[in-house]
Amino acid sequence: IPAEYDDKAIAIMRECAYNACLINEKDSLRLQFITKHEAASVHCISVLREYNISDGSTFIMIVDCSGTIELTTQKLLENHKLGEITERTGDYCGGYFVDNEFINFLGRKVGSSAIDHVRNNHYGQLQYMIQEFCGHVKFPFTGQREDFNQFTLDLEVLCPAIKQYVKGSELDEMEYNEWIIELKFEDVKAMFDPVIERILQLIRTQLNAIRSCKVMFLVGSFSESKYLQTRIKQEFYQRNINIIVPARPLTIIAEGAVQYGLMLDKLDELDKMTIISPRVFEKTYGIKVTRKWNSSDPIELKLSDGMINSFLRIAKRGDEIPSDTGISMIFSSSFISRNSLDLFVTDEHNVKYCDSPGVDLIGTLKFHIPSTFNNNAISITLFFDDTTIKVVAQEVDVKTGWKYEIVFDNIY
Repeated sequence: IPAEYDDKAIAIMRECAYNACLINEKDSLRLQFITKHEAASVHCISVLREYNISDGSTFIMIVDCSGTIELTTQKLLENHKLGEITERTGDYCGGYFVDNEFINFLGRKVGSSAIDHVRNNHYGQLQYMIQEFCGHVKFPFTGQREDFNQFTLDLEVLCPAIKQYVKGSELDEMEYNEWIIELKFEDVKAMFDPVIERILQLIRTQLNAIRSCKVMFLVGSFSESKYLQTRIKQEFYQRNINIIVPARPLTIIAEGAVQYGLMLDKLDELDKMTIISPRVFEKTYGIKVTRKWNSSDPIELKLSDGMINSFLRIAKRGDEIPSDTGISMIFSSSFISRNSLDLFVTDEHNVKYCDSPGVDLIGTLKFHIPSTFNNNAISITLFFDDTTIKVVAQEVDVKTGWKYEIVFDNIY
């Protein structure tokens, strides 16, 4: 699945599979989800061994998802497992955008309205032109003038339907050129450079966040671009990083997903969810703490009793998710005076208030603190799974056996 699919989307897909009778139980382990990035990483584990990459080494996975480029840095762990050590980053700079620049180039020759008509009424012919461009220009292009063979587009052959939509000065020009368009070296380079520069910036960001990197994997259709490969090697050659393009970059994701499923059949229940572990938080989580309002706080957030609801961060976006121990905090019983605990989530790294824009309530854990506590300490522990958060509140000294817990499903 795409990395953009959040836990809500995954839960909807699971429910649809259950309603379609593809699984017998909604929480069946027979249905597993893996992102494109993770699937590609699973497949590349064996390739890492071929390059003598040892356990503990890091590598960057660069996946072209057509419209987007997605990057993450992972660590090779023992027993063929992977650890995600940076937050996934991405941008709209996949191979699709080079294709789009090619279409824009055509639009400047025949008129943008003509392109729109062909896209709406003769989509197959438009795609045929794009495929011809990819096969003869996009993938062979190296960025070296001496390697470039000028390419001509014969619109009467490749896209005959377009002739009826070209008007005015563009029609006069095309008739004069007998419906032939030439792609010169400068034209093609201009299609690539803005897109590739954005990819290079994504890579720089990942490299700045880690100490070292042994390998970069290029996966997806755009990874076949000779120019993209050359620019990456030129930019980062001083770092002594192996740039690897697998033999079948277009099928890597599907092959990795199949391998992942086969690996699950060979693992016990404890290990099934930890093939790719630990991961990093994609959101920031916190609880509501009510304190006295002061002059540095926004006046509009001041409560009627002179208090304000602050956001106490428990887990920060980009930090590593603990797989077994959870995240714990200790409070005095008097500190939690409302007999409840509100859990919030946000996309931001740092927020101060629960009422800030973009901060959403996940749910509330309600409990009752007995009078026998006498201000005993209370521990609040959060356990994070793929689609759930388990919140446990209990007495630290365990004198009375007091304990409350709740599981919030479909966290997003």
